[in-house]
Amino acid sequence: MTSYAAREKELEDLHQAILAEKSKVLAELKSYSEQERKGLNASEEAHKRNQTLLQDLRALEKNVKRRSQVSPDHSLVKLENRYWASVEAELPNWELFLLGKAHQPFGVKEKKLNLRHSHTMEAPKKKSLPPSGFSPNTFPR
Repeated sequence: MTSYAAREKELEDLHQAILAEKSKVLAELKSYSEQERKGLNASEEAHKRNQTLLQDLRALEKNVKRRSQVSPDHSLVKLENRYWASVEAELPNWELFLLGKAHQPFGVKEKKLNLRHSHTMEAPKKKSLPPSGFSPNTFPR
């Protein structure tokens, strides 16, 4: 009879282990299905967002096409034509100047560059003073 009791105890332990494994697998399956459902929801939300963006882009494209078909203001066109006419009139003078065959075109002022090499050793305004930035340690002997 002890062998039956031992065998029954062994089967009871095995049954408990199987039930524990079953509950563990069911919990994993439940969490997996929830994650999959969340993934589908995220995918659906992304799809809706993309569709909204696509509609906005299409509306923007229509707006740009409509604006490009409208002719610009008459005064703006006139101003642009006068500008290009003046550029074409001045072009020969500038071409000769850029090729080095003529002086600068009228209206261009030559700037005289005033180069300073050092701000620390600048010449003093009064000749009796040493240069600015000068100290006995500036030029060690």
